[in-house]
Amino acid sequence: MLATWRRIVSCCLVLMVVVLPLITIPPLRLNVPSTQALDPGQQDIEQRVDDLMATMTVRQKVGQLFMATLFGTQLSDSNAAFIEQYQPGAIALFDFNVQTQTPSQVTAFVNAIQQSAVDNIGIPMLVATDQEGGRVWRLQEGFTQFPDPAILGAAADSEVAFLVGQAMGREISAVGVNMNLAPVTDLHTRDDALNPYRVLNHRT
Repeated sequence: MLATWRRIVSCCLVLMVVVLPLITIPPLRLNVPSTQALDPGQQDIEQRVDDLMATMTVRQKVGQLFMATLFGTQLSDSNAAFIEQYQPGAIALFDFNVQTQTPSQVTAFVNAIQQSAVDNIGIPMLVATDQEGGRVWRLQEGFTQFPDPAILGAAADSEVAFLVGQAMGREISAVGVNMNLAPVTDLHTRDDALNPYRVLNHRT
């Protein structure tokens, strides 16, 4: 059980150590053969994660497993105190955080969150939101409204789906959001046609 828990924490830290420094780099499609040898640098990354975990308390390790949310559009004293006390590994932004905020305001909010995390534990956070397209898009002011995922699926064109996802990823990455809780998949059967609320419908 302890070994499993340690692997979960390690995976979370690998995401933060490896992924976060790369969020400003435009996403690329790479055709890498599956037989390619592991990059020697990967061993260094894993060692960095092990060294970092060795300095963390159990409370800090547990905190890294949680995605929490904050209230308001700025890092208030209570929000900062929450991050300092619980040190979560991720924050999810919802409508009440960002829907009416401009890109510069969202950036300032995310930067304040990240600074608080780095000051308290030395590890930047995963900052997530639901930028699905269609009727669910948390970042609205100054952002592109992309089509419903169901429309992309109906187009049956993987290139179009990739380009939409790439554009969406670049927009949210530009304001510091480094995790999109999308796209979403669901199974729509004949029975669901009579009750669209049984599935996520156009959101998938």
